[in-house]
Amino acid sequence: MSLLWKTAIQHQAMPWHTNPGEHPVVHPVKKAGFASYTDDKDYNDELNEGSDEGQDDFDEDLYDETSPEPTTHEQAHYDEHGDYPESHYERHDEAYQKAKAQKNAQETPDRDDPDLMNFVRDFGSNTNLWQKHGQYKPINLKQPVHATQPLVSENHIQRYMRNPKDVTEHAKKYGPGDYLGNESPMFVTHQGELHATEGHHRTAAALRRGDSSIMGWHYDLDKDPAGVKGMDDSDYEGD
Repeated sequence: MSLLWKTAIQHQAMPWHTNPGEHPVVHPVKKAGFASYTDDKDYNDELNEGSDEGQDDFDEDLYDETSPEPTTHEQAHYDEHGDYPESHYERHDEAYQKAKAQKNAQETPDRDDPDLMNFVRDFGSNTNLWQKHGQYKPINLKQPVHATQPLVSENHIQRYMRNPKDVTEHAKKYGPGDYLGNESPMFVTHQGELHATEGHHRTAAALRRGDSSIMGWHYDLDKDPAGVKGMDDSDYEGD
């Protein structure tokens, strides 16, 4: 698997981070119909170590968004002195800290599954593996479906509500190639639970419509028919 793909699936590469103006409304996946958010906490902590994306870093945009409307007293103080009284800044700080805690909680995994995420990182784009050992079939959406990313964009959900077959962002950026995720969402069963690993927005649109199923690729990591669990793709020879 290419370094490009491994980088692209990280949260920092999500479009609401790189192009926030195009995605003004972003939902936690549990508010978009998913049962939970699953990830690899230790891997993410290592990835974010020393990064500007750390949860304790100051979020300037969020700070601006949480500025409270001044009270009559605070506005009068501003009109007289050219600055708000300390009460306004205290309320602003309280609102920011609350919003930052909520944002951090939304991006903290509900479930920790390193084996699943290792498989996604190492074999998510291995077309040969999925075609030989996976299945293309209707995926039951009446069961709990867990997400492997924390957030989804309302703009993308609406786009797939209008056109379920609309071209994917991955195809726009990197071309169609032979990546199966450009054709349909991808799902992995692990520890008895179904996880979306690609196509979260297409799946969210189907969940919002109340669809009973969606066509997608599925790999059962509990049965692990190709024996790839715990391996990386340098070990895999296309069995």
